[in-house]
Amino acid sequence: MSQVAARFDQYRNGYENIHLEREDGILLMTLHTISLVHKWYEVAKGFEKSRVELAKAQKSFDYFQNQFENVGKSLDKAQEAFDKATTHLKAYRGKVSALSGQEQLELDTSPVVEEKPLPLLDKASA
Repeated sequence: MSQVAARFDQYRNGYENIHLEREDGILLMTLHTISLVHKWYEVAKGFEKSRVELAKAQKSFDYFQNQFENVGKSLDKAQEAFDKATTHLKAYRGKVSALSGQEQLELDTSPVVEEKPLPLLDKASA
């Protein structure tokens, strides 16, 4: 029996795609092909999870992009409204100036000095 064990030890690790075990006179052969199929199955399962997560990320990105475009459109509308209001204000100012016969006054940008009210005198005590 020891001769068989010696021979088994010589070739048990000699095959790349076969795993050999011997216990109580029973030879167990495991082919790595089954193991490779299992590994590929696990890879495919991981790929499916990744694909699902990628789909979620794509949906989230699409939502963000849509919101970003809506903000841009709102900003464009606001800019158009501002430009239109500026045009109307300039035209109105011109009409007011023409009606009053005065040239358009420039706004004074110097700081406003507050005048202090004069103290009230009590006429009865004076």
